[in-house]
Amino acid sequence: MADATSASLRKKIKLIIDSIEKKEISELMAYAKPPPGCAEVSLALAILLGFKSDGTWKAATRMFFGDSREFGKRLMHIDEWLGNLSDDRVREIREALKGTRAEHNNGNDMHMVSSFLGKVACMLHTAIAFHECDENE
Repeated sequence: MADATSASLRKKIKLIIDSIEKKEISELMAYAKPPPGCAEVSLALAILLGFKSDGTWKAATRMFFGDSREFGKRLMHIDEWLGNLSDDRVREIREALKGTRAEHNNGNDMHMVSSFLGKVACMLHTAIAFHECDENE
């Protein structure tokens, strides 16, 4: 049962990643000062993918646009970052999302701010569920 659930969650993450369009990420550049939650969701994504980040919007834009090939490459290596998802990382991700629109409702409320970050928030919640499912095996 847990294997089927893990496979289903992995598939959901892949579908989310495949649905991300470049223009959705580019829209983030329009924000000099982003709406609440954007920097926090970006920090959580940095934690998940293993990027260094100080949690600022500047660090987030550096991650997305500084070397976009590296960002894309890490994003596509689902097995790698899921395999590196430890209890500590999950705790850090939850801490980063605390108090934002992305904290509850599977991250769906973040779509009102940014379609890309809404997808990211949903992916983060799915990755946490995968980790918890994997731990219970």
